[in-house]
Amino acid sequence: MLSITIYITIFGNILVASLSGVWVLWMLNKFNVDPELSGNIILTPVTDIFGFIESLGCCTLLLL
Repeated sequence: MLSITIYITIFGNILVASLSGVWVLWMLNKFNVDPELSGNIILTPVTDIFGFIESLGCCTLLLL
């Protein structure tokens, strides 16, 4: 069960990081803000927060 939990967490985090990376950079480009300067500031907290919440959620649901 631990390996399944880790797999789901990693897969979900990669999926959210790629989708939010495309979406955030597209929105910044649409608002005429340089995505190279602002993208990292937004993407890092999004992926970190989602990964933390997803890890705790998967561990609670699958391991308890």
